[in-house]
Amino acid sequence: MLLKTVLLLALVAQVLVLDNGLLRTPPMGWLAWERFRCNIDCKEDPKNCISEWLFMEMADRLAQDGWRDLGYVYLNIDDCWIGGRDAKGNLVPDPKRFPNGIAFLADYVHSLGLKLGIYEDMGSFTCMGYPGTTLDKVIQDAQTFAEWKVDMLKLDGCFSTPEERAKGYPKMAAALNATGRPIAFSCSWPAYEGGLPPKVNYSLLANTCNLWRNYNDIQDSWRSVLSILDWFVKHQDILQPVAGPGHWNDPDMVPAWRRMAQGPLRPAHSLPTALCCLPECSKSVAHWELWPQLRASPGPDGPVDGAGGPPLHVHRPAYHLRPEHGHSAESTHDQNQPGSLRHPGTQDSQGEIPH
Repeated sequence: MLLKTVLLLALVAQVLVLDNGLLRTPPMGWLAWERFRCNIDCKEDPKNCISEWLFMEMADRLAQDGWRDLGYVYLNIDDCWIGGRDAKGNLVPDPKRFPNGIAFLADYVHSLGLKLGIYEDMGSFTCMGYPGTTLDKVIQDAQTFAEWKVDMLKLDGCFSTPEERAKGYPKMAAALNATGRPIAFSCSWPAYEGGLPPKVNYSLLANTCNLWRNYNDIQDSWRSVLSILDWFVKHQDILQPVAGPGHWNDPDMVPAWRRMAQGPLRPAHSLPTALCCLPECSKSVAHWELWPQLRASPGPDGPVDGAGGPPLHVHRPAYHLRPEHGHSAESTHDQNQPGSLRHPGTQDSQGEIPH
């Protein structure tokens, strides 16, 4: 009861003030969703289901295969991990797929020099139908994540109204701050409001979230990549000024691409190595290069098992890790012809776009 009172008082003092000192550069890491989705069939598909084993395995790969040393330190759980709520209303993970709990997984991830991200939804249910975080559960769930030693929260926006989201996202930002644990806050809020003013107040958003999804989910096609890029380019005069240290646009994850024999480019089951420096992998290279120039967070979404380390081109976008690059790139991309992205205040052009 005392803890809830302290949290409530802190909320009153911190409304609309994120000020958590986190994500001074865009976060980099590994996300489960695009490749593994909501696969919960661990009996028939134990190595590809959303489970403790999967995230421990991917943590090992990030640490042992060179990804962590390049700055890819976040390991992010997405939807379908929740088992329900206990008698006190606390979130609990699925007991069969996460038998040791999320705190155990966080300890394991931290022991490898990595950080753990987790998913919830500002609404009655998550997008896949698991228990969501309603307004009355915001403080309780924030405290649960802090007790589990989580390092990032992605808060989706399914099954909620615009009014609930307008109250819920700032309330969660303040609740996370009030826990005393540094938890980066990734919001899907603007994506549910069309991504643009007047429905999206980017000044408010920058004081609420460290990272925000503006637009559609990425899919496993080059057309999807280009559609997202085109949207960001079209609206760059709005989006570019609001991105900076501690508050970033998020055009969604970077699938780990590979070219199948005589077939299209698709997300890889394991990342290629030097092969992605060949011309036929130019789209993969472009994707990895372009996202950092949007001031976004490049990171593999496919499994990183057995690849022997990151592909060679992954070394190139390292410039965005340096604090002096605190601005978005301007773009001259046109969907009908190749273009480039240019950093404001420089003559440098990078990121030619293959079609």
